[in-house]
Amino acid sequence: CALSAFDIEAQLAQSARHVARASIYRILEELERLRLVARIEVGDGVARFEPIDPDGHHHHHFVCDDCGELLPFADPELERVLDRVAQRLSFEVGEHDITLRGSCGRCHRPDRQLPPGAGAISPRPA
Repeated sequence: CALSAFDIEAQLAQSARHVARASIYRILEELERLRLVARIEVGDGVARFEPIDPDGHHHHHFVCDDCGELLPFADPELERVLDRVAQRLSFEVGEHDITLRGSCGRCHRPDRQLPPGAGAISPRPA
């Protein structure tokens, strides 16, 4: 879904195309300025980037606190709820991003206690 500059550098190196990391960052910053990619910050100190859909379709992310996996999900009902809340509060939302943190299927331990109010949400394809 989203790639860091390190990820892009590694993929380019595998294809025998060396590009300096500083160049990758400059290109990503320009693509972000042009609103062709979005910067994703999930709190691990590593910026990731993903393409912006010109039709405005977007998704949100689950982040595994154990292994760092970034899992995209889309939920039309969630979008409707956000629209209703914004309408109720007379607030015009320009953009939004939702990141849910927890444990992915590989890292989840059944004996782990979930915090109060935490529940299972099934990811949907992006």
